[in-house]
Amino acid sequence: MVYRFDFDAMTQFNVCTKTVRDIRRIVAAATQRRADKRATWSWCNNDGTYEPFGEKASARLELEYQRAAFITNGSTCAFKLDGVTDYEFNFNAMHQKNLSTATSRPIVRDPNDVEIASRIHQNFLAANRPKLGVRRPRE
Repeated sequence: MVYRFDFDAMTQFNVCTKTVRDIRRIVAAATQRRADKRATWSWCNNDGTYEPFGEKASARLELEYQRAAFITNGSTCAFKLDGVTDYEFNFNAMHQKNLSTATSRPIVRDPNDVEIASRIHQNFLAANRPKLGVRRPRE
C-alpha cells in the first residue's frame, strides 16, 4: 500500500483505494519536553562566523527539519525565508542556497559546539571552494 500524508491537513491518502483518513499525533511527555526546547539555527557569513536566524525563521527551519527527518530521512525544502527571498535548504548537506543568486552557505542546528560548527564550515569550504563567490547572472 502506498500512502501520502498531509501533515498540514493531518490526513492520509491511500493511493490505491483513494481513501482519505484523518490522522493525529500523540506526543509523549518526554518528547514534548524536548520539543519545548527550540533548536537554534545559524548560517555562515562570508567571514566564516555563524549568525543566528531570527526566531520565526529558526522555528520554520526546525519544523521543516523535523518533517524531513520523519518523512524522508533527510531532504530539501524551499521557502521564502524573509518573505521575499527564496531559499532551498538541504538538511543532508546542511546548507542553504539562495535561489536568486545561487549562493550556497553552510547552516548549523544548535551550534553550541563551536568546534563542530567550525569543522562543518571547513568541510563546506573544501568541497565548494571554486563555487563560492561566483554569482550567476540573472536571465
